[in-house]
Amino acid sequence: MYKRSPFCAVLDHRSARGQRASKLLLALVLAGVAPKTVFGAPEIALNARYQHVLDTVSTGNLALRRRFAEVALHALIEANQEEIARAGSTQPERRWQASTAQFVRRLERIFERLERVQEITVVQEPHGVVRLALDTDQVMLSVPRLSQQDRFDRALAAFFCHEVSCSQAAPELAEMVHANARAVPREWLFSDQEPPLMMAADGLNCTFADTRHLRLKESACEGVMHELRLVAAGLRAVTEQGGALDWNAFAVHYSPLDEALRVTYDRQGAYFNIELHYLVQAPEIWHEAIPWLQAKLRGHVGYFMIKAPERLAYVENG
Repeated sequence: MYKRSPFCAVLDHRSARGQRASKLLLALVLAGVAPKTVFGAPEIALNARYQHVLDTVSTGNLALRRRFAEVALHALIEANQEEIARAGSTQPERRWQASTAQFVRRLERIFERLERVQEITVVQEPHGVVRLALDTDQVMLSVPRLSQQDRFDRALAAFFCHEVSCSQAAPELAEMVHANARAVPREWLFSDQEPPLMMAADGLNCTFADTRHLRLKESACEGVMHELRLVAAGLRAVTEQGGALDWNAFAVHYSPLDEALRVTYDRQGAYFNIELHYLVQAPEIWHEAIPWLQAKLRGHVGYFMIKAPERLAYVENG
């Protein structure tokens, strides 16, 4: 019989309890880059952990595929149930609720007979959607809201790795950037005549007007540097997949449609989603950082002075 799984805590970002639970499992997962294709822009395979899970399951035994199907069906049922609960009361929304409720009942029936299924196949469609073939049943692992698909995929991969097996999973892009940054030497310089200055060996320098609350400012400097390195890594992935960058269209901004932060990189509107707590609040920084990003992508060491506004020291970044 279908029971509500712990995966609901991973997907529930609305309630305070859900927010606390999700932090335990998705602190790194949701810090990664979420690729999108717009107007024919190239696919950018940055969700390495999910791809690793799919590859592992596809080549694994029936028991492993059955376990993945169990986790995936749990996740899909709960994602649809949450959307049903959020829907409004207009006539079109009520029709959608009824149709989706019928779909959920079908998923629950498939889940209940999962132990008796003899053939389970995980298929990656050319357009990026994952399909489960369970004997004669076919289930697409697609959530109702397209803007939440990448978040769903990442949460599914994280939960599967945490609960089942993913010891050799490839790290998320954000994890790699963070790990590489540890090897970048940095130091503070203090002077009676000049404001405090943090200098890093990759050419990023950061300064605030004074030394008040220096620990908070040090954290903000490190956060801004990390986000700039993360943007550079995301843009490098775009170019490595054959995408073209238009620096006149480059922008970091919040999208109400996605309920996420976007890095737009061409005039056609191609973008990827990314967690940038500091840069979105200081557009002058990412705009002035373009020469450093360009040098970074060419493999050179550029130099950029981050003149951090005082407010960044008090940014809450979860």
